[in-house]
Amino acid sequence: MNQIPQSISELTLAPTTNAWARRHNVDTLQRRRFPAESIEIARLLVSELATNAIQHDGLPMSTTAANAGTAPLGTIVLRL
Repeated sequence: MNQIPQSISELTLAPTTNAWARRHNVDTLQRRRFPAESIEIARLLVSELATNAIQHDGLPMSTTAANAGTAPLGTIVLRL
């Protein structure tokens, strides 16, 4: 059986994380020739998970807003 190597990406939580996670997810699944409907479902799931990670990072809102573009707030790992 031919196994596809796992794609692992670590993303620093920031306002652009969600868009990057969606794009990476779609690109990876398209390269692996997943059906379009499955890719759309996975894109939505990744988007929701990344959004929740950013919204619930555990930092006070003022700290998150102040550091959003300049300092790492945390990291999420995307495995496809």
